[in-house]
Amino acid sequence: MQDLINEFESKLRDFGGEKVYLAREIQKIFGYDKWERFLGAINRTILKLDKKTIEENFFLITNKNTGGRPMQDMYLTLNACYFVLQNCDDRKQEVNLLKNHLKNLIDDQAKVERKINKIKFFDKVSIYLFLSFLVLLLLFYIQNYTNLLYLTGDRRGIITQNIPINEIKAVEKIVNTEFKKYDEKLSLNKNEIIKEEKNENIDYLKANILEIKDKNDTLSNLTEFEKKFNPRLDILKNITGENLIKSFFELGNTGLYRSSCSLLSPDICLSKTKGNLSNFANFWNKTVNGYNIESIKKVVENNGENIYCVTYNYKLKNDLSNDYIKETFNYTTTISNGYEQISKRFCEKITKGNRNLKCPFALKTYYCK
Repeated sequence: MQDLINEFESKLRDFGGEKVYLAREIQKIFGYDKWERFLGAINRTILKLDKKTIEENFFLITNKNTGGRPMQDMYLTLNACYFVLQNCDDRKQEVNLLKNHLKNLIDDQAKVERKINKIKFFDKVSIYLFLSFLVLLLLFYIQNYTNLLYLTGDRRGIITQNIPINEIKAVEKIVNTEFKKYDEKLSLNKNEIIKEEKNENIDYLKANILEIKDKNDTLSNLTEFEKKFNPRLDILKNITGENLIKSFFELGNTGLYRSSCSLLSPDICLSKTKGNLSNFANFWNKTVNGYNIESIKKVVENNGENIYCVTYNYKLKNDLSNDYIKETFNYTTTISNGYEQISKRFCEKITKGNRNLKCPFALKTYYCK
């Protein structure tokens, strides 16, 4: 028996990475002297199998005989050999011996494959669980950091950069009284500030101690401080181009005048506020529901200086005609202090209802046609 098994195992070949046996080499081991009879057993087997099983286990080839003439042959997998044995002559001793041997081999192979698949499954599960843990841990840290930003922003009277522009709230808590609060602290040193504000405001203080100390060294009075204090929130610092101009109007329309003014250059913002935000607010308060942008289009781009044509409409309060006013201005944006700002705006066209109105000044160059 062992000699028969050893002879069968010696015929093992490799066919494209698949372990196979050449049918003509194992026909005598299976007890067949004539190829036609062994081929008949193979054909009977194939008739009983589905297409997928046949394609995975039976590979028809053409070899040459000793005379050089074409000769049909076939590669059989271990499973194919076992299937063929079920259709061979049971009276042959070789058939029964090989049946038991191949069944044991196939069972062992199936056990190994199940074990490998189990290992692969647990590897995938463990990797998935590990990655899920990392994601949850990251989300936990992000949430805690976000909460800290919200808390710090609330204590400072501003909203953090995690909130979209259209949800900026409470920005105008930094009003003139806030400037006075700053001014009063200019004479206090670091320890006195911490002692005064206590623990509930410690985040706010840490963020502003150096700023307060610097202003204490350079500013002499509240007026000078207020002139230089034209802060832009972090969320607004990266706004550029059309979005910068659009945000200028949107913030003003929602009453966030300080944030809106901060998108202008400091000189223009100062001239509009004249030291008091109520002056800047009149730009919007004279209208019904603010300004409605119709279009923003870039017309000039030159070394960081960009010119946009901006058309918007609005309706004046207490205007008996009830007509909309439509204005077209060219807006110039430039880069300063690392972020883009609106540095110029000139009137090009004004209409009210069906009438054309004159702009305050005539321009040498008109960009919006």
